[in-house]
Amino acid sequence: MLDKERWNQWGLEGFSESEVNSACLHFESYFGVEARWNPAGTGCRLIRSIHARKGTLHKIEPPQSVAPFSADGRGALPIYWIDRDPASHAPYTHVQAYDKRASYLLAADTMLGVGSWEELQGESWEHYRTSQDWREGRYKIAGIWRLVFNDSDFPWVRQFVGARVWFYTPMVEALAALGAEFVVTEGYFYPQSSPVLKKWRELVSKTLDASEYYNLPALRKMIKAMYTQTFGLLGSDKFVNDSLYRPDWRGQIIDQSAARLLFNLATLREKLKSPVLAIYDDCLYIGSNLPLQHYTIFDPKFDGLMGGAQLAKHFRLKGAYELNDESRKYFSLAPAKFAMHIKQWEVK
Repeated sequence: MLDKERWNQWGLEGFSESEVNSACLHFESYFGVEARWNPAGTGCRLIRSIHARKGTLHKIEPPQSVAPFSADGRGALPIYWIDRDPASHAPYTHVQAYDKRASYLLAADTMLGVGSWEELQGESWEHYRTSQDWREGRYKIAGIWRLVFNDSDFPWVRQFVGARVWFYTPMVEALAALGAEFVVTEGYFYPQSSPVLKKWRELVSKTLDASEYYNLPALRKMIKAMYTQTFGLLGSDKFVNDSLYRPDWRGQIIDQSAARLLFNLATLREKLKSPVLAIYDDCLYIGSNLPLQHYTIFDPKFDGLMGGAQLAKHFRLKGAYELNDESRKYFSLAPAKFAMHIKQWEVK
């Protein structure tokens, strides 16, 4: 069973010993690996176990080097953004926060690099040169690409990527599809790419659903701790000597999640009458004049998104917060600080 010293690592503080022991038994029954160590290490053991059973361990062998993906400035980033124009939030008395459900876990289905990567050169330039190339083709390859944007054309989607110039494949595809104009000046990609973590993701998702269905909150905490920390470990400098040190995989997953959020924002921009005022990672803050939390942007009573049933499957209401003279000042802060301070004004 899990040593008490590790309970905090798994998010199990506040649970009784019997609840923890029961969660551990369920965890080991579902996954076939013991929860005796830290969550990230357990998640990596599960990845190896799944590929060992499938006879596909070759797919998780390391490439010749991860240098192109671990260099400074090449790490993928979630979307952090805030609308600093006072006129944007002035008409609203509240903001409602919406978390995207298991966004990184679901993004683990993305294509990941297998084998050795290649540098963009020679004939490969014929396919990946411009945003138009990316709009016309759907390249099922993992890779990282340096983009130079056309500054004379600044579509709405550009505001969400800041000063970034290096992007993984899912974000390049999303930016091109949503109207950004750019040329690719450098790139490193895997001719062999595969959804390496798909079976792992499916098993984790299935067990996460079971924890909800059978009302096993301690098990749910353990599962979330495992998958979130596993993604972190893939790109951690503390893991550089392990064969599963894959900053390219981590970057591909983060940018897959961010790319899907960009497409969600495009839908909201088209259909939502109230604006998105801030974004912190996978949480959207949307203007509202309805203070009660149970009125959501997906509710017919809300003068906002119509026909939002599909988006409602992906987002959950996290909270509603009052906008007043004090809380409006938070729009001048960084998105992380905005998300932290706005909690003081939650409507209970």
